[in-house]
Amino acid sequence: EPPVVGALDIDVEGDAPAIAELASYEPINAMRHVGMVPEDLSGTVKGNVKADIPLQHGVDTSKLGFLVSLTYQDLALAKPVDGQMVTEADGTIVVDPDKALVEADAKLNGIPAEVDITEPLEDSGPPRSRKVLLVIDDKTRNAVMPGLSTMLSGTVKVALDKNDDGSQAVSADLTTAKLMIPWAGWSKGASVPADVTFTMKDTGATTTLSDFDLSGKSFQLDGKVVLSGGRLVSADFDRVRLNRGDD
Repeated sequence: EPPVVGALDIDVEGDAPAIAELASYEPINAMRHVGMVPEDLSGTVKGNVKADIPLQHGVDTSKLGFLVSLTYQDLALAKPVDGQMVTEADGTIVVDPDKALVEADAKLNGIPAEVDITEPLEDSGPPRSRKVLLVIDDKTRNAVMPGLSTMLSGTVKVALDKNDDGSQAVSADLTTAKLMIPWAGWSKGASVPADVTFTMKDTGATTTLSDFDLSGKSFQLDGKVVLSGGRLVSADFDRVRLNRGDD
């Protein structure tokens, strides 16, 4: 009796464009929020696709379920995502009617990264989340966080979490890095434990670091920093403790 709906359960393996085209068909249409066409992908993909398939006209496809679970190797995107070119990605993607979950080890603009993305596909889906862990050295720092080379040298792991307003929540363990506050004549050597968190927002040539919180065993800075063209424009700190006893 109507509605007549079939249950598809199929294992797939092949080139990324072909698998993406399969996942673009109704009722799955997993590419509808991605802003890319299958030809924008390269690499190899395999996994499983489950979907309710209507076998007669007039079935409301919005009420049909599906689950796409794929693993991919050496995946690359022809278009940038949030300004980042994605290459050499190995990971997984799981898509259901409410959300897409992406986990990958990849290169973003040539920088090694760990990526964890939650993309809601419906209003009932989970909150959007884009978390990235980058391994930043002196050569690549300016490409990711312009202006920070005046304050930081050495390799660090930097966690980025993109906010809805376009800013990024940034946190990093600075223990292995040298930290400098040149306008105060102060520096922290490598191997001295320290952590930093702030919200970074670029507006043209200006980079604002708000909610700036740098802390170590004997020092702390809280406030806001504005950079332009790699140089300090202003620093407004509510708390400054560069050495023991400072206030």
